[in-house]
Amino acid sequence: MNDVCVCIPTLNPGRWVDQLVAALGALDPTPGQLLVIDSSSDDGAVAALAAAGARVDVISRSDFDHGGTRNRAFDLSDAEYVVFLTQDAIPTSPDSVDGLVSALRDDERVGMAFGRQLPNPAASAATRAHRLMLYPPESATVTPDDVDALGIRASFASNSFSAYRRAAMDEIGRFPQRIISHEDRWAAGTMLGHGWSVRYVAEATVVHSHEYTLGQTVRRYFDAGVFESTNAWHREAFGRPHRYGRQLVTQQLAAAADDGRTAQLGVIARSAAALVGHQLGVTSRALPKPVRRRLSMTPSYFG
Repeated sequence: MNDVCVCIPTLNPGRWVDQLVAALGALDPTPGQLLVIDSSSDDGAVAALAAAGARVDVISRSDFDHGGTRNRAFDLSDAEYVVFLTQDAIPTSPDSVDGLVSALRDDERVGMAFGRQLPNPAASAATRAHRLMLYPPESATVTPDDVDALGIRASFASNSFSAYRRAAMDEIGRFPQRIISHEDRWAAGTMLGHGWSVRYVAEATVVHSHEYTLGQTVRRYFDAGVFESTNAWHREAFGRPHRYGRQLVTQQLAAAADDGRTAQLGVIARSAAALVGHQLGVTSRALPKPVRRRLSMTPSYFG
């Protein structure tokens, strides 16, 4: 895969580095380039990625941006296909990356593809339900003609495990150089507006899930609200996530019943935290900058 660059933004990846190095070393065929863009880690773990053959590009933590940092991958590589992994997304098989890239090779109208994210083995029932709803076992292609029927789901994508066609990214001007989060959904929505298709590849898998605390949930959905408020075009083109969010909570509550009432109360509490965080994000312009920085998972966005 000489025409493929795998890029991993990192910040203190020590918790996952052994699994990640093993999975990357097993990839078949081997990507032409492995690129790590590191936000000045201090845990020493990036050395293991360098020893595994990765080119390591170091930036300051304050310079990290979900869009601008990923744009560096296109500047530092001339690969036709750029695959993004987060440091905690572990490919499950040697052909995970190749399967994702094949979606671009096989259909010249597909501008980006993203793979299936499986829950960690110790994930709660609610988290497993969340992964299953977002990443079902059936692959699908979204075309511009599907937007009206799918609404907000049409632009769903995730850069935890994704692949981009350089030509498509060049056409849309790449990612925004400064964006708080959801750069993947921004790209998917923009590509659909330019006539490109987006492919979900269920056969290409990574293990990736989180058990967020209430505070982390507030911060995550605060950033989502900021994205919505600063990208009105996306809301107008694809609608709001509320109806889909209710469906997700309903399924999580049903799944959490297997773990008992306490687990169901946890789902309710996190759902409330998500609503609060999202509303704070939507109205974030009214908040002082120190408050916005404290509420965000990407405080550097606010300067």
